[in-house]
Amino acid sequence: MNTMQFTLWTSLLVTPIVLNGVGSSKLTLKMPERQTVAVGHTVVLTSWISQNVTPISISWFKENVGQLLLYTDHKVILEEAYQNHVGLMHSPPRNDFSMYINNTNLLDSGRYTCSVAILVSQSNTIVSGATKLDVLSMYYDAVIHSKNSDQDE
Repeated sequence: MNTMQFTLWTSLLVTPIVLNGVGSSKLTLKMPERQTVAVGHTVVLTSWISQNVTPISISWFKENVGQLLLYTDHKVILEEAYQNHVGLMHSPPRNDFSMYINNTNLLDSGRYTCSVAILVSQSNTIVSGATKLDVLSMYYDAVIHSKNSDQDE
């Protein structure tokens, strides 16, 4: 996607959720705690595991909405209202399970959760993580920029 606009990171803190699979090393799903984007831009909700794994399934949920995206059997299944609005960054995903949201609007703000099922030592292991997305209006951005400019003088 050559027109992809990356997000402003309000925090580089990573929220890991760690599960130990039987006979496996620690699997950690890493996600930023919070991300910010301006209305109308594309945002990438990053989610990754440091090891190269093949997921059985990937699910992305939005708080108070439900499941937006399911990846299973090498297919991406999207909630009807989110067709052409969300998708996986990589297909097939290996260790990066990031989801993009095109043409963001204020209603896209909220908490998103990614859950990944992975086969580890012949049993399923599920790792999950969450991030909060803030979508800012252009007016809010202009006010913040104006306040920052005033402080620089």
